[in-house]
Amino acid sequence: MKKLLNKITKYHFEAWHLILLILIIVTFHTILTFIHNNSTKVVISRSIEIFRKEMVERIADLTTTSLEMLVEQVRSNPPEREEEKLKVIEKLNIILNQQLLQKSVKKICIVAERGNTIYFIKDGRSLYNFLFGAPDEIKISEIDNDAFKMYITLRDSVYDFEKIYSHLKEGNIVEVVVPFIPWGEFHGLVYMKVVPDISNIIRVISSSYSEIGAVFSVLILFGLLGMFFISNYVLRERDDALRELYKEKEIQIRKEVERRKEINFANRIYHAHHKAEKIMGFVNEDLSSLSKDNIEEVKIRVIKYAKFISRVIYDMKIIEPPIHVVRSNIFKTNVNEVIRFLINNVFLRVYKKSDEYDFELNLDDVFPVLNVNEYILWEIIEPLIQNKIDHNNREGLVIFIKTEYDEKALEGRIFIEDNGEKFKEKLLEFNQFGYQRIFEENVSTKGDRNSGFGCYIAYENCKRCGWKIFAENPVNSGARFKIIIPIS
Repeated sequence: MKKLLNKITKYHFEAWHLILLILIIVTFHTILTFIHNNSTKVVISRSIEIFRKEMVERIADLTTTSLEMLVEQVRSNPPEREEEKLKVIEKLNIILNQQLLQKSVKKICIVAERGNTIYFIKDGRSLYNFLFGAPDEIKISEIDNDAFKMYITLRDSVYDFEKIYSHLKEGNIVEVVVPFIPWGEFHGLVYMKVVPDISNIIRVISSSYSEIGAVFSVLILFGLLGMFFISNYVLRERDDALRELYKEKEIQIRKEVERRKEINFANRIYHAHHKAEKIMGFVNEDLSSLSKDNIEEVKIRVIKYAKFISRVIYDMKIIEPPIHVVRSNIFKTNVNEVIRFLINNVFLRVYKKSDEYDFELNLDDVFPVLNVNEYILWEIIEPLIQNKIDHNNREGLVIFIKTEYDEKALEGRIFIEDNGEKFKEKLLEFNQFGYQRIFEENVSTKGDRNSGFGCYIAYENCKRCGWKIFAENPVNSGARFKIIIPIS
């Protein structure tokens, strides 16, 4: 006994062992419950089908037959006195109402037609008046929509074939119609609605499955414990080896993370240097051409250049800037002015005016002022326009820039479009994160390892502003960027 206890104590149970056992048993019970539910549904559906065929149709047929026999008897021996008539009506009521005493029968009525009028007969007096009296004396019953639909649908089939029809509806509701043919003449249909009580069947099935589940759970528990002892004995040394392997893997992952951080920072430095170098060239040119006549104009332009360089350097250092430096009520940015400044003081200063490209602006004068940092908008618009120039090596390139404000939708839109080459369809696909691949970092069609950063920065800044940006290929032009700006 002591030897057995010593062997058992060598196995070290940890919390995750117990959690694993519980999870496996819970998973097994979940699977068993799923199988149980499906099996129960099959059994219930089959039970309902048997109930419909064996019980519901039989009850409806028996009720109809009883009514027909009573009606034929009354026709053979018509009541001469009022008392005899009342007895016949009472018998008809008994036949009609007796079925409603059953728990499963919810509705019964006779749908009869005379002339162009359809009657819904639910009591013995109305049935008597319909068959032997005046139709005007029939008690007008409320229209039963379910009975009416089945009558309209099955009237001709029942009349031609004199068959019983039943229908299973959602919620295990069974509807059945039987032709009502007293003394061989078709007068209508006997309609019944029955909801079978199968709670006892479900209770028996559930209890049997619960017992089986408990037995299997115990067997699985003992089986898992046995597997645990065996695996613990066999794999103890392997766990030590895996522990060392994980330590080495952790070191490798840390090195890879640091390497990617360095690559990302290098890309940011390259992008910042490229932008700053271009803008500093404009600053040097403006300072070289400074005179008394243009000092104010140059001053405004150089200030904007300097603030943009500061913004680029700030973005190089801060991956996720705080929201108050991106959008706030203190910012009052005119979209149209930013676009005009970029065209006139950045792009038209870089490239000489020629037949290779041109700009066409269609700016909406009523476009609202935006509460975003002006240089955030600059960082969105500038790389998108640069993309149009870099990816279209053709003469006659025209870049169309349009702004519009939809007052009804409370939405502003910016379109940057060209008449050049279209985007590759692969770049327009959406990735697993919900945005297009053209806006992924380092995705470009230029083949340069340092490219593919401008559209990524434009997308990131749009996301920070709460805007949406899309790339698309219009039918009648080249490629287009569309920015959607909600206006509060």
